[in-house]
Amino acid sequence: MNMTIKNPKGTLDSKELVAKAREMIPFLREMDEKTNAMRRPPEEIRMRLKADGLSRIWQPKRYGGAEGSLKDGADLLRAVAGGCGSTGWILVQNTLHNLMLANWPVQAQDEIWGEAPDALVSGILIPGIGKATHVEGGYKLSGRWPFVSGVEIADWVIFTGDRKTEDGEEELHFVVPKSHLTILDTWYTIGLRGSSSHDVVLTDQFIPQHMTVTMNDLKGNGRSPGAKVNTAPLYQIPPYSIFGSLMIKVLRSKGILEMAVLVGVDPNSDGLARAKRMGIATTAEGIDGLRRLPDYADVGVVFDATSAGGHRKHAKILDADGKLAIDLTPAAIGPFVVPSVNLDEHIGGRNMNMVTCGGQATVPIVAAISRVAPVQYAEIVASISSRSAGPGTRANIDEFTETTSHAIEVVGGAKRGKAIIILNPAEPPLMMRDTVFALTEAGHEDAIKASVQRMMEEVQKYVPGYRLKQAVQFDPVPDRILPQIGVEAGKPMMKVSVFLEVEGAAHYLPAYAGNLDIMTSAALRTAERVVTMQGERAA
Repeated sequence: MNMTIKNPKGTLDSKELVAKAREMIPFLREMDEKTNAMRRPPEEIRMRLKADGLSRIWQPKRYGGAEGSLKDGADLLRAVAGGCGSTGWILVQNTLHNLMLANWPVQAQDEIWGEAPDALVSGILIPGIGKATHVEGGYKLSGRWPFVSGVEIADWVIFTGDRKTEDGEEELHFVVPKSHLTILDTWYTIGLRGSSSHDVVLTDQFIPQHMTVTMNDLKGNGRSPGAKVNTAPLYQIPPYSIFGSLMIKVLRSKGILEMAVLVGVDPNSDGLARAKRMGIATTAEGIDGLRRLPDYADVGVVFDATSAGGHRKHAKILDADGKLAIDLTPAAIGPFVVPSVNLDEHIGGRNMNMVTCGGQATVPIVAAISRVAPVQYAEIVASISSRSAGPGTRANIDEFTETTSHAIEVVGGAKRGKAIIILNPAEPPLMMRDTVFALTEAGHEDAIKASVQRMMEEVQKYVPGYRLKQAVQFDPVPDRILPQIGVEAGKPMMKVSVFLEVEGAAHYLPAYAGNLDIMTSAALRTAERVVTMQGERAA
């Protein structure tokens, strides 16, 4: 079906959009108080975003979008965030979900952008929450999703949901009109107060088939239905290799582990090609290919960096086969494990989850502070080079924040946790940077400094490039702010600020990819410790 796109103004220009974003800064600052009071951008901002077309910087040209570069998009987002952090964060969702939407079937794109090319698309991509049932013509979707940033000003929202199959579960992505949602008033916070990140509910909502894609569709390299018409490199980005890095780390380890096989699904991947050149067994047939290999019986540890949906399927098989699964996906079937904090608590388990790169970098610091004084609230900001963020990271930013926030509480010990990720487009690429803010009782400054230093030394044992950028900082917190985050006024409180940098070991990935290095290093440390402990017990 051909459709005439209603876009009389023609195609947008990404450089002009960046200029409009910079011009918008004074207006956003002027509206800041109103935005925070309403806990969402007021109508004036919503209309300005639409009129200027800022969310359309990564929208395909066939709908009048700019189809701009990743750098132009990052420049635009940086400018808007400089005027209002909350609006900037919402626009991150709008631009990235437009980029995702370009992978949907053409019928879905036409339905959304054909009549309203300026539609604002938000979303939350946390696996395991939504439940989908296949029905004639599509699916019925139910669930309650948290932290749907910008939902009150959005036109459409993207969700994930799992459906049961004969082989386990399949992870699907759905795009839904906002009018079908029930929005719950749940967003009360200090940071990004105006981001309208409320919980939303769907109950047996019918989603047409053409409004659905699979996780596999979103893995780049032209797999998706939309990539057949949106052929620009922006919509063909291949995944960033993490398994190649992990393979090299195992080979360079202390002899505790032996590299047996590298498993993939793309026979042309760089990681598989390199493994073959090094004489390592490989298979491009996934877990089924692994289980057919003659040496599979000797495999004791399996590192899984596929996807949350993929790991949920793999976990059952690996557990039945008696293998230890080190999970580098957000599936979180097993407990969160941060080696410097809680690894020994989970020795003996069959499945261990590595949280996220931001979690591995920041949860140790929250835990170090919690060991001295109760942490009422902790907020982390992880900034990584955009070059080290593949499409999986870009498409699952909300998933990253939810998982990391939960780990800050469960492992770090904070009463409440919050996480933010920033993709930094700077050239040359910058190292991973992480900032930790913690709210705790005043009067423990020296003890907190000492505890943070001890924790730094623990993490450096397996991530040598993990370091403080400056001394730990302490600032008093006014009583009037405390009730806004559920803390009773009375006791003197202080904000603890810790600034970190993570440099990768550059064994396989570049040194600036500290986000990937800390994940693979944590996974390796976990496996080595488990195997060592098993050996000691056997002796």
